[in-house]
Amino acid sequence: MQTGSLNILRPAEAELVNSILKNSAPGLKGTVDWNAVMRDSGHKNRNVTLTRFLMLCKKHNWCQADTSAPGPRAEENTASNHSEAPPTPKSSPKKRKRNVKVEEDEEY
Repeated sequence: MQTGSLNILRPAEAELVNSILKNSAPGLKGTVDWNAVMRDSGHKNRNVTLTRFLMLCKKHNWCQADTSAPGPRAEENTASNHSEAPPTPKSSPKKRKRNVKVEEDEEY
């Protein structure tokens, strides 16, 4: 651990962080700067830091959420903020035909 500047979370803050991590998709782990976390936490290397976090994720069910389906709040926002799209046409518009003049041979 980093010496001298350990930030302790209050119970309500810890609950919030726990809830966020529980409801995060597994892809969250790919957005973390693990080198910075390694420096802040004092771990030996990046892999140790990531492994430790993965162990915590498994223990606390963090980053396990299925975010493929939007939650009820997201559905409310989608329904209220967007009007329905116009229906898709069943056929593509007809192309305009070119008027081609056919010149007839004149007899002399």
